[in-house]
Amino acid sequence: MDKTAKSAVLVIGVCLTSVLGFRTARAWQAVSRGAANTVALMSDGDVVAGGFACSPLNFCGGFKVVRLARDSGAERWRYLGPFGDPSYAANAVVVDSASDVVAAGAAFGVVKLAGSTGTEVWRTTPLGGDAKSLAVDSAGDVVVGGTSTHDFTVVKLSGSTGAELWRVTLTGNSPSFDDVAYAVAVDPSGDVVAAGYVFSYPPGNEMVTIKLAGSTGTEVWRHAVAVPTVVSNGDFFAAALAIEPSSGDVITAGGGFTVVRMASGTGDELWRQVMGGVGSLATSVAVDDTGNVAVGGSLYDGHLGLSTFLAVKVAGASGAELWRLELTGNAESQAGSDARAVVTEPGGDVVAAGYLGNKSGSVVSIILRLDGGTGAEIWRRMVDDGRGLSVVDALAIDGMDQVAAAGSFRRGFMVDNIQASDGHPASDLCPPAPLTGCRTGGRSSIFLRADDVDKQRLVWKWARGNAIPSDFGDPRTVTDYQLCVYDNVATTPRLVLRAPVPAGGTCAATNSSVDTPCWETTSTGFRYGGATPFLNGISSVVLKAATAGRAAISAKGSGNNLTLPAALGLTPPVIAQLSNDAVCWTAEYAAADVIANRATVFGARN
Repeated sequence: MDKTAKSAVLVIGVCLTSVLGFRTARAWQAVSRGAANTVALMSDGDVVAGGFACSPLNFCGGFKVVRLARDSGAERWRYLGPFGDPSYAANAVVVDSASDVVAAGAAFGVVKLAGSTGTEVWRTTPLGGDAKSLAVDSAGDVVVGGTSTHDFTVVKLSGSTGAELWRVTLTGNSPSFDDVAYAVAVDPSGDVVAAGYVFSYPPGNEMVTIKLAGSTGTEVWRHAVAVPTVVSNGDFFAAALAIEPSSGDVITAGGGFTVVRMASGTGDELWRQVMGGVGSLATSVAVDDTGNVAVGGSLYDGHLGLSTFLAVKVAGASGAELWRLELTGNAESQAGSDARAVVTEPGGDVVAAGYLGNKSGSVVSIILRLDGGTGAEIWRRMVDDGRGLSVVDALAIDGMDQVAAAGSFRRGFMVDNIQASDGHPASDLCPPAPLTGCRTGGRSSIFLRADDVDKQRLVWKWARGNAIPSDFGDPRTVTDYQLCVYDNVATTPRLVLRAPVPAGGTCAATNSSVDTPCWETTSTGFRYGGATPFLNGISSVVLKAATAGRAAISAKGSGNNLTLPAALGLTPPVIAQLSNDAVCWTAEYAAADVIANRATVFGARN
């Protein structure tokens, strides 16, 4: 994906608060311009994302790092770096043990920022080239990997001053070709591991992994794999690495969907799996708490000319495949699919993310949780920007049910901060049964459509009721809303739809290069809306205050994030409710009010 074609940022997140006596998620949405490449979590759950910025005139480029509050999505601070060409970006961010932030990318520039304020603590003089990866050791010193003057480069910097402590470079036999360290890590003993490739002709790229003494940079061992015949030369490199924590063994993944395990002490190859061929690439690897290995990337089909989203788990001891999940786009897909990132949850479940090809060459981002033992899909969340340019590039997880996913779409630098257990902003976003004491109107209607995941639709209208302006609170800043729809199964309420409508935030405006507030005031209340239904499908809410039965409320939504059930066929009475932290508005539809009730469509009015 060419990130220079994208121009803004979406951030979504949650926290828990009390609403009308039940717990609910404060799902937040914030937009700023640019695109995100990397994400990390602070110890308090705040999200740090890095990438590049865009101007209001859609001129894109510039090193950018933001910190966003977990409980609201509010931007705590923003850093725009000075590194070289404005097209450069932050490629990696990490958070150290003091909760300060380190970012690296453009021109091999590295900057340390105070975690609380975003103030620059130090920055390096760029070496030229590009920093691809970062790690921090137990002393807070910083390890950077990338390419500089065409060489595979690993640099260790003082965490307190940014001064260079040591540097190691590897050079192939062709000075005009880049040699690159795509991934770095610090092992349990404090030594540094780096992986990437060195160009040596013949035969061409060598997938190289090195271990360096953490204190001096002295080479401990080196492991190289020559390009195999089933993989083209330009595709063969190590793109990612992970350290098995109990043994310190090193696992790398890369070209040809090749996965290699090396012994911690010697670098001896313990096993190797080559799962793909020309054009295939593993871009992410993670080790679960039993020592098994999850890998994400793409498999290329030369006959179709398209790639497949692939998440796979292999046995840590042998490399034997335990399970795999392959996904492609829809039947009309003219674009490839890719699992750009994987992480593992406590217990071994895998969260994988990337994008799926769609029709007309477009793509839609996807995040999935997979059962660690079988690979069965537990939940799926998709983010569609309405223009088919949505991608997830990176994941971060805290082991306590928080997943942050960073990526981009045409108008968004996207961070989707969700609950790992079910893929929603919170499992109790709506109460299990309808609220009581809500206000009713004299007329209302509802329309739900679920015949195609990309064409899900909601329209709800409530009218001829009473509401004064103070009932609405101030959704521009503090008052969150949620829409909940229920039917009845054997007289027991069943939650059919749950969707947050968060306070504050900015949304991409239709046919405009300027982002606007998601909520705005009107002469009678408030209006919520943006160009695309980012958060759980809600694209529009109108709150109109009036007395004498003239108040009105409406909500609309569409797309694959509405979370409607695969089949409707609802059992009346069906109840729809919109609520904030003090007031709720409700409509109930009895069997006599129903005008359509099929597996794909439900409609009612009264």
